[in-house]
Amino acid sequence: MNEIKADYATDGKFHVTRAEPRNIMLIGRTRTGKSTIKSLLVDPTVVPTDLTLKSDSRDPLFETFHVSDNRIVLNIIDTPGLFEHGDDEMSIRDNDAILNTIEVCVNREITKFHVVCFCAAVTAGLNREDIDSLKLLVKFLGDEISKNSCLIITRCESKDDQQREKMRKELSEDTYFKEIAPFFKLGIYFSGSLNPDDYNKANESLYDQYSTIIDYRLSNKIN
Repeated sequence: MNEIKADYATDGKFHVTRAEPRNIMLIGRTRTGKSTIKSLLVDPTVVPTDLTLKSDSRDPLFETFHVSDNRIVLNIIDTPGLFEHGDDEMSIRDNDAILNTIEVCVNREITKFHVVCFCAAVTAGLNREDIDSLKLLVKFLGDEISKNSCLIITRCESKDDQQREKMRKELSEDTYFKEIAPFFKLGIYFSGSLNPDDYNKANESLYDQYSTIIDYRLSNKIN
């Protein structure tokens, strides 16, 4: 029997291992870097496309990533961007977007979110629409998702420790954020990617940005 197992270990094909699924939802306004976060999982050297005035997709996107080191499968649900204009038509669209996302999850038999990531770009900040977006999410998914929720501040590739600490302090004092701070039981995290403008100009700051991105990759661990 030992010889059989040894033969399979060296020459066998289609080895299969058990993997633990982790279901993650990304939510936030359009152009806050939700899709970039997914790209960075695969390749931290990726350079996002330039920002445009075009809105993100209006359909939820489901993608699966395999973390071979930890034998984990990440099922990531990227929701459509929410709350851009605040009129009645957009409000209806936002409700439909959340419902469509939930429908996608149900169809794939995803009944639990291990992590819900609310994404906000440092360039745009947080406002009343972000709070409304969170309230809408809670309305459909229930208050219990709070214990699995975190805030990810994107576009922070050029922020050092001191600047990030300053942002944390500003958030704690922000009028809007105080209202939703208790919601993020998993805490606040930072993310960034190589800046397209610096890349196109071959700017040496890309080295510092990459170093910061790798630090985020190593330190942003959710227990």
